[in-house]
Amino acid sequence: MWKAIKSIFATPKVIDAAIQGIDKSKWTDEERSDFFLTWIQASAPQNLARRIIAFLVTAMWVIACIVILAQLAFEINVDDEMQFMNETVNPPFMIIIGFYFLAHVIRANKK
Repeated sequence: MWKAIKSIFATPKVIDAAIQGIDKSKWTDEERSDFFLTWIQASAPQNLARRIIAFLVTAMWVIACIVILAQLAFEINVDDEMQFMNETVNPPFMIIIGFYFLAHVIRANKK
């Protein structure tokens, strides 16, 4: 029985596959930078769409804030609008702000 198990795991193909798997699990700095450059080139067309989405969500947030401020100036109840902001507008706005600025903050604090 042990001889059969040993023969299964002692073949050169299994050993070569294990070595290649271990080698691929660790990236060198060159491999990491090549991957990052390839990823940037592949995702470049999405930059325009990201900016448009960010602009639209930010514009919606600004318009909602202006409406709420105008209602507060005329002493109109803003409970419904605040609930709308908290449940619908603020979550995507915070995701966009985090996407654009959080990575820069983290990189700056690592140095």
